[in-house]
Amino acid sequence: MQGGGLICGSLDVVGAAITVNDCAPANDDCVNAFPLAVNLASNCPALATAGNNFYATTDGADAGCDDPGADLLDVWYTFNAGANTTVAINFDAGTMEDWALSILDGCAGNELLCLIQPAGPIDFATDPETDYIVRIHSNLTYGNGGEFSICITGDVPTVICDGGSVQTSDGFFSVDVCQDAFADVIDFATTSAAAENYTFLLTDDSNIIVAQLAGGSLDFNSAALGVYHVWGISHNGDLVGADPGLLATEVTSSGTCIDFSDNFVEVNVEICFGLTEVSNVAWSIFPNPTNGDFTLTYSGPDAFTTLEVLDMEGRMVHRQSSSMSNGQKLVVGLSGSLAMGVYTVRLSNAVGNGAFRLVVR
Repeated sequence: MQGGGLICGSLDVVGAAITVNDCAPANDDCVNAFPLAVNLASNCPALATAGNNFYATTDGADAGCDDPGADLLDVWYTFNAGANTTVAINFDAGTMEDWALSILDGCAGNELLCLIQPAGPIDFATDPETDYIVRIHSNLTYGNGGEFSICITGDVPTVICDGGSVQTSDGFFSVDVCQDAFADVIDFATTSAAAENYTFLLTDDSNIIVAQLAGGSLDFNSAALGVYHVWGISHNGDLVGADPGLLATEVTSSGTCIDFSDNFVEVNVEICFGLTEVSNVAWSIFPNPTNGDFTLTYSGPDAFTTLEVLDMEGRMVHRQSSSMSNGQKLVVGLSGSLAMGVYTVRLSNAVGNGAFRLVVR
């Protein structure tokens, strides 16, 4: 209403939000080819690797058996022949409308084989201990790509470890956890396509091992305040040297291969806003590492204090309360009651809260 006139209007200032996602598969480029193991014939198709090239883009050169200049939806795999001089490639086209398979001696290398819509196992002569590239593609002129599976067999099976990359199940690489009365369970996932064992390893920000994550998840609300790293390890056999307090980079395997993830997920555990955090100067715990016995020194105002000890699964293994005064020492005797590992000691009173990581050896 201005100058005596009447105008009614509505303006959408923000507009409709549009999110554009990259749907291309992780092995859309040859440099990111997924590793394939050579299996015994009796293990296929049980150990087949599933793939999907529906959203793939062209990465390689023209395929020798397909139309020159064709728009090819290609995805990439790699395998090592091991001790085999011949392998069989078992390919199930699944939902693909058009498909072809090529074998090269490297990315941008020589094409050794190219077949359009192959039927039945593909026998391929190999040089022992040699790496090969497998390119699976669809020509858009004749049909879309889709879901498929591939399984390579030979007389001598090979073992492949692939650490891949790690992230949370929600797709995050960094998470902040507000420590309060509620659980903060984080699940972790990997891009590894290897069929070997896979373990998520929790370390501090100096990569000192805190714990192995059973099931790939942890309630970080029970963890001590600080910054953590979660690594992924692909391994054949059992992990060696993966005990709490040791350096993660020195972990080995009792099997034939081990491979760490290309990255780690960072988790920052902090006190929630609105709670008073008692300075670590006001609390101290020694010795640490310990056999289970430790002494708590308090230098804050007189207050009734509750002490809780939790394991890395968030289970409370000890709890006690007592009145404490400035400068008082409280001896906690848990030797023989705590198994080797990393624990969280949580302290709370009317003044505030504190948390420490305690290593029991």
